[in-house]
Amino acid sequence: MIPIKWTQLLSWIAKVIVIGGGVVPYIPQYREIDRNQNVGGFSVYVCLVLIAANVLRIYFWFGHGFELPLLIQSFVMLSAMFALLRVCCKYSPMNQLHSVELGNLRDHPSNGPTFTDFNWNTFWQWDNLSDYVICTLVFAFIIGGVTYMCVNSRVYVESLGFIAVALEACLGVPQFLENYYSKSTLGMSIYMIIGWLIGDIGKTTYFIIMQTPIQFQLCGSGQVMFDLLILGQVGYYHGNMNSGFQ
Repeated sequence: MIPIKWTQLLSWIAKVIVIGGGVVPYIPQYREIDRNQNVGGFSVYVCLVLIAANVLRIYFWFGHGFELPLLIQSFVMLSAMFALLRVCCKYSPMNQLHSVELGNLRDHPSNGPTFTDFNWNTFWQWDNLSDYVICTLVFAFIIGGVTYMCVNSRVYVESLGFIAVALEACLGVPQFLENYYSKSTLGMSIYMIIGWLIGDIGKTTYFIIMQTPIQFQLCGSGQVMFDLLILGQVGYYHGNMNSGFQ
């Protein structure tokens, strides 16, 4: 039997957590939406931020290689975000009304806004998953083309990485604003936020220990700050009749 050093074992465990741990906080939010059959106070712009950040991070890898678990994490996170968007589309007000008219609550195309409307006022507020997929593919195609032409430019590659982590650091902003404008945390899973905080603290620690590019370390620190701000909102709006711990 080949002996395994504790440091090696801990490194493997850390990599598994980095790859799959990021999606865990979204499981309670997914279940919350599916159980209530209502998107509630969850902001779909959270998905937008994560999808854009992870697409950019994947292309950043081609110009500035980093830890493989972080690259795999990006693909896992993209899959999780589309799963969350799917349930959000299923229970969107327009799809619920359309499904009631058809006599059941299934995935039926609605006549709501679409990506091809090119209407900024309804951007990322679509009722069909296909619109989100098409939008993401268009974004990935454009960034991919630019990256192919500029992959040898250090300024471009480092800027790409910085934008990716800056977006991810702002992950909590859409949810923070959603809570602020509604003066409520109803429909938002507190377990998702706690999961964010635990995961971001662990992730930031991993970034520092593994000496990943500084962009990742700044990203983690920014996310921890917004997690704490949103948890503060949960306490602040707890007395509101429209607020609740989900």
